[in-house]
Amino acid sequence: MKVSKHPDNENITNVGDNVRIEPGPKLVTAVATEELLHNSRTAEHYVEGGRDSNGRPIELGKEFTYLEWGGTETERKEVFYVYRKVEVNSTDEFIDGEPNPNFVPQHVRDAAANGDYGDNLVAYDYKWEEVGSRATYEAALDLAQKTAGE
Repeated sequence: MKVSKHPDNENITNVGDNVRIEPGPKLVTAVATEELLHNSRTAEHYVEGGRDSNGRPIELGKEFTYLEWGGTETERKEVFYVYRKVEVNSTDEFIDGEPNPNFVPQHVRDAAANGDYGDNLVAYDYKWEEVGSRATYEAALDLAQKTAGE
């Protein structure tokens, strides 16, 4: 299985054509307390009444999910995420009578094809689905190689 750095982003490691590894902050679920929401512990946008990483309101005493970017007195906790490329249907607005979350209207496809989104790579026929995360690059590479071999 070929392992290589992504040509446009050296932080991404490609494992074959359909699996990748990306570093990022750890996703954590905890009970919201004044101490935890203090900027010394978590990023400044995590505040009571604000939104957590899943878009839910943050309420003291209730669970919330945050990316551990670190705070003014704590360091970022980095992990390595493994993703696999998954084909999606983005042309049908509905699938089996239900709204298709991957649907992309034709006018948006046309605009992308005309370069209206600049140099951004726009892909509609697949998405990167998280397989898991690991604390070390070596462990993530092991998971990625196993995933690519499936």
